[in-house]
Amino acid sequence: MYTRFMFIIALSVLLASCGTRSDKPQQEDISGMAVLTVSDFDSLAGQFIGKEIQIEGLVDHVCRQSGKRMFLVQPEGEGRVKVVTGETIPSFDVALEGNEVIVKGIVDELRVDEQYLAEWEKELKDQESAEKQEVAGSETEGTEEHAEGSHTGLGEQADQGTHNPAWDQIAEYRAQIAASEKGYLSFYSVICSEFKQKAN
Repeated sequence: MYTRFMFIIALSVLLASCGTRSDKPQQEDISGMAVLTVSDFDSLAGQFIGKEIQIEGLVDHVCRQSGKRMFLVQPEGEGRVKVVTGETIPSFDVALEGNEVIVKGIVDELRVDEQYLAEWEKELKDQESAEKQEVAGSETEGTEEHAEGSHTGLGEQADQGTHNPAWDQIAEYRAQIAASEKGYLSFYSVICSEFKQKAN
């Protein structure tokens, strides 16, 4: 009887330890900060909005215009994570591209819904109108760089590294929202407080 009782307890402990959940971060660092991977970031980020996490990955792209955004990928993995500069970091150096970095920062969520897209469209129309007036008033060239409007205001916030023309991006987001049950899109990023390049 005692042996059977001990067997049942041992079996219960074994089954409980095997029931690991996939919606938890893979590990925590010494301070208890969650350590996420690029591959699981999108599925777990919603649990960490406003909280500090650590993530590491290969720098796939640094934004040339402002240097305020970089994107991490995981070699031989899926996913892409947007990292933006925080208060203590003025910009990311383009030389980081192709290097692995460890980033600490706060998880942020941007919700893009129909109201956001309508405001973005208004911003673009106002910008295009101002540029037309500027061109009409002078012979200056170079307005084409700003015509897409992808890297200012709401477009800059919503940029996920694709650099699509703004009007195309709005149409794509609108289609995704229509197909979504939530009525909005969630884009997660990390507001970087510190980062370091991994030693090779």
